[in-house]
Amino acid sequence: MTKTKKFKLIICIIVLLGFTIIFFTGCIGEKIVSRKATINDINIDTSEEISLIVNYKMIPYVDIDNLEITFKFYSKNNELLSTKVKEVGNVIEGNQYTVSISLAEFSFLDIFKINYVRCSVTGGTVTYLQ
Repeated sequence: MTKTKKFKLIICIIVLLGFTIIFFTGCIGEKIVSRKATINDINIDTSEEISLIVNYKMIPYVDIDNLEITFKFYSKNNELLSTKVKEVGNVIEGNQYTVSISLAEFSFLDIFKINYVRCSVTGGTVTYLQ
């Protein structure tokens, strides 16, 4: 190999190493961070009419690991009638999920008193790059 070819090879290697270092230095600054999931991470439709099973449709805005949703059922007088905690599991951003609550989970009298429901995210982790 001539001196000129060796010189060009060394220059190419230096340039490639430089680009590699720049690339990895930029990526190393990012780290994986987790935070607790909140109600703002999902869109949940609580307008379903009550039948033998109430199905609530939910679409997460982000991936959430071990999502847990708590439903609180109230009377028209704002009296808390019942609380139901549902483990949804791992959910993926944009996919629709259904959370079902059977009327068998309620007392007979409470079924007729339920006027509205509020839900909150009480468990789950959102992981993202920072």
